[in-house]
Amino acid sequence: MGYRLVNSLLTLVLVSFVSFAAVEFAPGDPAEMLLGGASKELSAEALARVRAAHGLNQPMWKRYVGWLKLVAGGNLGVSLRTNRNVTAEFAARIPVTSAVAFGALSLATLAGLSLGVFAVIYEGRAVDHAIRAVVVACHSVPAFLIGLLLIYLCSFKLGWLPLYGVGGGSGLVLPVLTLGGIMGLSLARVVRNALLEAVHEEYFLAALGKGLSYPQAVLRHGLRNSLTLVVSYLGMRFAGLLGGVVLIESVFSLPGMGSYILEAILGRDYPVIQAYMLFFCAVVLAANLLADLLVRGIDPRAAVAGIH
Repeated sequence: MGYRLVNSLLTLVLVSFVSFAAVEFAPGDPAEMLLGGASKELSAEALARVRAAHGLNQPMWKRYVGWLKLVAGGNLGVSLRTNRNVTAEFAARIPVTSAVAFGALSLATLAGLSLGVFAVIYEGRAVDHAIRAVVVACHSVPAFLIGLLLIYLCSFKLGWLPLYGVGGGSGLVLPVLTLGGIMGLSLARVVRNALLEAVHEEYFLAALGKGLSYPQAVLRHGLRNSLTLVVSYLGMRFAGLLGGVVLIESVFSLPGMGSYILEAILGRDYPVIQAYMLFFCAVVLAANLLADLLVRGIDPRAAVAGIH
């Protein structure tokens, strides 16, 4: 685990440098972008003073080190569009994104485990075929299209939920259903395949020999021994889940991190993009480390098998 921590720290430093360099070599004068339309009214000498005031005339390595010090202190810079502190804007938007992400992750875990177990218990029957058909069908449809369909049915036609925005929390239901449902179906396929392998193992056959019914053996022994694979899969898919939030928040008009970074990209708000890249990397690395810890807790043999 010590190796993973060091590797994660080095990865974070590398991403910070890449994000800083991307902004450094982006087209346009940073001083002019900082001033916006007012830069057209300033002379070259005035622009030079602005660059000096913000340290833009210093070497790249010196500005990078200074930026790292600011980041370590919790200062992610100032947005070029809103002229507000990026840290404050992140703090205002993270709760919405967190609610969608963790809601979707919880739904995916519950739905994936349930559907995967049902598919194995009723292997080869109508339930199994129906679950597999739904998995294939949903994987062929983009997430945003499913989101739009849910908006049309549940909000526009039936009026059950708000068309856009948080709506006191009710506006989060459809985004969670969209992301969590798609991820849950993917997980169901993983659980089904893992359990089908488990039912042929000696410990599973021994459980049947002790008098357990097939469903009981699947739940007590097969599922328990498949949890490490489930946790690893969810950890790997967490980055994809956060990526999906970017699009889904735009579809549902949610004031979260996804819509915020999309506006920053369209508006070439480089300090926000820079900070988001670093934030996204830190969250993904933390999720992977947590998944490793959970795997080690569920099955200590994983550490012996090579998970440091």
